[in-house]
Amino acid sequence: MKIAIAVDGNTLQASIPATFEESAFLLIVETDDGSCEAFKNTEGKGSASLVMVKEIIKHDCEALISGTIEKPAF
Repeated sequence: MKIAIAVDGNTLQASIPATFEESAFLLIVETDDGSCEAFKNTEGKGSASLVMVKEIIKHDCEALISGTIEKPAF
């Protein structure tokens, strides 16, 4: 199972910001083997973060851990 985590840094030790849109990175974690892949929010903090949304869909994630999500990203 893959889980997406919207975070401030590119490691599992990074914190989760108050909103999805403030995230600097998206981590995709494969729970079967513990592997983790980081994707930079190329749109920048405060954007709609649609690039990160596309990564979540592309990797077929079953869950997202993040702060509040605004309507465009949701």
